[in-house]
Amino acid sequence: MKHNFLIAILLLLLIPQVFAEGSLSGAITSQAEVFLHRLTVGPSTTQYVTSSDFANSSELQKIAPGISPENVCMSLGTFRSDPDWLLGTNGESIRYAGSKDQGLEFFVFCEKGSKLLQAAQFFPGNKISEKFMAHCPQVDSENEQQACIIVLSKYSPVAPDGFSIAYQVFFIFAVLAILPLLFLFRADDLNLKLLNLIKLVFLVSMFVVFYFLGFILSVMAMVLLLFFFFVQINLSLAPIVLGLHQNEAPIVRLMLKAVLVMEAIGLFIALLLISPFI
Repeated sequence: MKHNFLIAILLLLLIPQVFAEGSLSGAITSQAEVFLHRLTVGPSTTQYVTSSDFANSSELQKIAPGISPENVCMSLGTFRSDPDWLLGTNGESIRYAGSKDQGLEFFVFCEKGSKLLQAAQFFPGNKISEKFMAHCPQVDSENEQQACIIVLSKYSPVAPDGFSIAYQVFFIFAVLAILPLLFLFRADDLNLKLLNLIKLVFLVSMFVVFYFLGFILSVMAMVLLLFFFFVQINLSLAPIVLGLHQNEAPIVRLMLKAVLVMEAIGLFIALLLISPFI
């Protein structure tokens, strides 16, 4: 029984690695990738993204080595009619006309100019399509040079100062849960203490991510928040399902249930926050 329990713990420890490998910035194919970018609005900052920005980026050079700005075309994708976004001549840039900092997600697709239309058919229409690149001069049946189409896929507001709602929810939970989690170390069962240690380490790790990686997009922060509460709830349910809490003092059982209730509330809030983006 204890061996199975320890194996389950090891599997839970591997979850963050699996999550990281499936992140939004991972490659979709060798010719396409999703890039994340933050656009800061202000009198001293640039409110547009250009084909040169992408051509000179290390990320694009990985999937299209040696690509030049002349062979990169920007597209607004499904946001072509959005008044907050303006497209430059021949897709040389996209400009944001709004007043809030934005977290951007781009779908980047690279292929020979003569094969762009044909290859685009293998991808979802909301990612890349003929109408998304109708303005791009690189799309030419006689163009044998490699070209890249940069399509704006999503954008969402990010907080220029302070923390977004996802950050606030996490920090409020951390403040409320830290004392009950520390109190659970008074439990007699060693496995219960081990589970609680994993929960505490995971909490601190997420605190570091949220605090020091404040530039991550709002949507990503919500995904991380949802992932955090999902893992924590499973770790809280484990000792209850396995019966590790039965011989503990009433106050220990109470604290265990209190943390679980807070995590359930946090998971519900995280689901509400991310539901508009699903």
